[in-house]
Amino acid sequence: MAAVDVQELQARIAEAQEATRHRQDPPPGLPVPELLRGVLPDGLPVGAATAVRDRALLVALAAAALGDHGWAGVVAMPDLGLLAVDHAATASCIHRLLLVDEPAEQWPEIIAALAGGVDLILLGPPPAVGEETARRIGAVLRRTNCALLVDGAWPGAALNGWVSEPVWQGLGRGWGQLTGRSANVHIAGRGRATRERTVRLLLPGANGKAEALPRTASEREDGGALSRAEHG
Repeated sequence: MAAVDVQELQARIAEAQEATRHRQDPPPGLPVPELLRGVLPDGLPVGAATAVRDRALLVALAAAALGDHGWAGVVAMPDLGLLAVDHAATASCIHRLLLVDEPAEQWPEIIAALAGGVDLILLGPPPAVGEETARRIGAVLRRTNCALLVDGAWPGAALNGWVSEPVWQGLGRGWGQLTGRSANVHIAGRGRATRERTVRLLLPGANGKAEALPRTASEREDGGALSRAEHG
């Protein structure tokens, strides 16, 4: 497994710190896609972890949080579609992503190092995370006002997001191509998010971003034969 290039990572963190040091006090939440504001009225919480069990939802949240100027660390996610994140963001963001593909057992220390320089950290499916490790990282996030977006479960996450009843569009019998997926997006957690909130939309839509369902959508959406799957 490749070792982390510490000097290169430190240089990139310093670059992110320089780019963000003139900002005003951070808001309580990072931006989220417009169509998800109803289920995330306070945005993506900073100083806390959000656990997401759907890759398309994670990409949509990350892209919106980055916005025009945000920086993010990407840890243990070598299979993340960077172009998908870049396309879904409001401005090109690939140059604002700090990548650590293979952190091995160093991942908690890397998160702590990144948190001081970026707005958001994306973490690939971690090994079984103990509550003590989660508390330690939570303290770092609160101190630095950094948001953590986890691809999978996380002890004591401020928010949990998942999808249900996904329906892929565009496939016929032996013809066509996938053009989007409709799904119920569920958000639940602490505070104002204690009560589960749900919205149905296209995620991803034909352009790779979250889109509203067509007005004519029904339980069996038009557009050719549809296929169901438990995960996107």
